Amino acid sequence: MSASAVFGGIGLVMSALQYRSTVAAGKAEQEFYNAQARNRRLQGRVEAVEAKEKGNEILRRAKVALASNLAGGYASAVIPTVGSVQTVSRQQGIRPGLVDFCYTGID
Repeated sequence: MSASAVFGGIGLVMSALQYRSTVAAGKAEQEFYNAQARNRRLQGRVEAVEAKEKGNEILRRAKVALASNLAGGYASAVIPTVGSVQTVSRQQGIRPGLVDFCYTGID
């Protein structure tokens, strides 16, 4: 056996080992990127759930505010579901003046 054949065989074995090493590194890198993609998808789902919860909280607060306005309207002898907000505002703005006028007329 000649020296070139031996060195050629050693080179072939080294090339095969390098190939296996490169393939293994590629698979590890692929798993790394797959894990990153899974984490991004989960993060997107978490953000979507948080956005829904925030929207629900905003709607809940709006519902409480509307209920308070309706209750205040009924308590002040104004039917809050009839007319516009502007009409209700005018009535609420004029009412103290009318009450004062009526009381001063009685005196």
